[in-house]
Formats: sequence, structure tokens, C-alpha cells
Amino acid sequence: MFPVAAAIARKRLDVVVEGNVEAMDLPFKLNEFDLILCLDVLEHLVDPWAVVKRLTTLLKPGGSLIASIPNIKHHSVILPLLFCGRWDYVPAGVLDKTHLRYFTKKTAIELIESSGLRVDKLYAKGMEKQSKSRLANILSLGIFKVFFETQYVVRAIKT
Repeated sequence: MFPVAAAIARKRLDVVVEGNVEAMDLPFKLNEFDLILCLDVLEHLVDPWAVVKRLTTLLKPGGSLIASIPNIKHHSVILPLLFCGRWDYVPAGVLDKTHLRYFTKKTAIELIESSGLRVDKLYAKGMEKQSKSRLANILSLGIFKVFFETQYVVRAIKT
């Protein structure tokens, strides 16, 4: 799928697997990993629920899955939808034109926990100390915080 990136990775890593995670056989054993990262991946899949379940079987008991998932409830999506009746796909970001699935904080947690994992930490991006969104959140007394969060980084544990 990305042969140039895979070739570069092979020079630095012991194992590189390239392909469609939804369709391929993964060459790993059950309970093999302490940590699996799904960073900006799940929203691009046809069935992210099935992939998370499949990846969960590869985690050791006590292992973690960390996923980053864009927030469709972000103001850059909600306001144009509310006031203009539309949203426009863009090359990158929450409305990346390659996204197939969209999640809010609640549905992102539900996605991860549908596999039997337990979410124990969630970090909301977009609220960093020097950001305009953080200032807007403070000025709105935190009432609209969810609309300023661009992405969620979720950590879940296999019990």
C-alpha cells in the first residue's frame, strides 16, 4: 500500500507488515504484544470495530491499545453544518477526505470498549496551554469544551 515507506521502515525495524489490516492475515501470535498503537488509523477503516477486536487478541493480559481518533463534534464541523447546512472534506484534519468513519468522545470510547478493553485514560487534543481553543474554552466557562477538542487519544487495557 505504501511500498516506499515500508522500504524505509525495513531499514530500521525488525519486522514491517504492509497491507490492508482489514483483509490480511497478521503474522503474530495471540497475546504477543504489550502495546498496540492505532494512531490516526481507525477512522479510515470500513469496520474499525472488527479490527479493534482482532488487535485485542494480540495483546497480552494487561497490555494496552492506544488510539487517536478525530472528534466529529469539533466546531470546525458543527458550525458550518449548523449555519450553512454543509461540511466540506479537506486534505487533512477532522474532515479528511479519506475518513470513512466519524466519532465523538462517547462513540470513540464505545468503539474501543466494544472489544472488551477497558479505557483507563483519555486525552483531548486541541486544548493545549497556548491554543486559541483553550482560551475560548476558558472564556465560555468550559461549557463548550467538547467543541474545541480536535482529537482524542485513548488508552485502553486488556484485563
